[in-house]
Amino acid sequence: MAEEKKRFIYSLVFPAFFLLLLWAIKFFEMTMDISLVEGGVYPRKLSGLKGILFSPLIHGDWKHLVDNSMPVLLLSLAIFYFYRDIAYKIWFLIYFIAGILLWGDRKRSLPHWSIWPYLWHGSISLSQWCYSQGEEPDGHLSAGGVLVWQPGLGPAAF
Repeated sequence: MAEEKKRFIYSLVFPAFFLLLLWAIKFFEMTMDISLVEGGVYPRKLSGLKGILFSPLIHGDWKHLVDNSMPVLLLSLAIFYFYRDIAYKIWFLIYFIAGILLWGDRKRSLPHWSIWPYLWHGSISLSQWCYSQGEEPDGHLSAGGVLVWQPGLGPAAF
């Protein structure tokens, strides 16, 4: 039991730090009365390439940040708990691949939820890659589906 608790706490460190960073950036943006929107993704524009790196750190308002906080924490925690040996590799691949796919999308103005199909298909491919590398999750994790609650849209299963 003590080993599981230790593993859970270690798995929580990076996701909690990242979430704290997101909140600190939003707090800085609001207290300094500035907008970081220009750091977002602008699909298929050279000026939008920086958004691949910075857009996950930028949130339009507090509600947007609050709505994203729990999924970021829980899904990142799952990666670090079940795939602890390659968790950083998986996390950063998802971070950058999602941004690249969003930047390369043909649409000019994507709804927030439109990135989920990319992440879903990417997570399946990433899981298959992990298994092909001989890495299996340490525990019982099913890649059979993800249930997402999108405010204003309701539940969506992928």
